Amino acid sequence: MARVYKSRYYPQNSLFDATVGCNPSFIWRGLMEVKDTICLGCRRCIGDGRGTIIGTDPWLVNVENPFVTTDLHESISNATVSSLLSENGSGWDAECVRDIFNERDANVILNIPVPPKVKIFCWQLVSSVLPTRDALLSKHVPCNLYCHMCEQVLETATHLFVDCPVAAAVWTRMGLPPVSNQGGNYHPLVE
Repeated sequence: MARVYKSRYYPQNSLFDATVGCNPSFIWRGLMEVKDTICLGCRRCIGDGRGTIIGTDPWLVNVENPFVTTDLHESISNATVSSLLSENGSGWDAECVRDIFNERDANVILNIPVPPKVKIFCWQLVSSVLPTRDALLSKHVPCNLYCHMCEQVLETATHLFVDCPVAAAVWTRMGLPPVSNQGGNYHPLVE
């Protein structure tokens, strides 16, 4: 039922930003009447941080006030929480967080644990245990050996994150510097 309401009443945003809209059902009108009360008890799950807005979503782990209290510039307020993670995604960029936010917000943010799946992925990358096609071949798994993105060379972790022209375009599009493999460190992905 939640998917039906989302598709009809707030397809481009979240429940926090939803309005009554045109020709609403009686149930939707009732939900909008108590929306503020519902939202008071809601917290947004950060996940990878790409769907959570710094200045408008209730994402801080604080019972009294889950919203950021720092007076932020519009560009920071409208940015996603993922922009506060370190370049390698394994933790918060503590220096950046302390520079931008007041003491209360910075302490709350830095005490939020980073999702374990990000840390696990970084560990898999530096440990060479990602299921790349060359790794699958070494385990005798039949598969096409060429990179699934560029289809030009053997798919290895180094190729996927460093050498592949498609990956380089992704890094550029995300505004990140090109990744280099310095002794297996995959800088700046993993520090």
